[in-house]
Amino acid sequence: MGGSCSACREILSHIANSMGSTSRILIDECIMDERVGPQGDLVSVVKDMHMLITFNSKERTEAQWEALLKSADERLIVEKVWRAKKDNTGIIEARLA
Repeated sequence: MGGSCSACREILSHIANSMGSTSRILIDECIMDERVGPQGDLVSVVKDMHMLITFNSKERTEAQWEALLKSADERLIVEKVWRAKKDNTGIIEARLA
């Protein structure tokens, strides 16, 4: 899902249109720290640069994931986010509002 925004929006939009009231989307992805720069996680910044160079894409913060879901379908909301303890990976649970 780290790919281009338009492709991600299209995929998420199709998924949202096929969801029922109890359906959930689980996204296992990198979740960037909101802090970027010297106070941020250097490994995350390197991963983000790698995504840009290799795939013309980017890693996203939790707020950016929420915005992407909302832009794909206004009904999609983040229910819960589980973050790994040792790195910046996590699982984002989304559902229809």
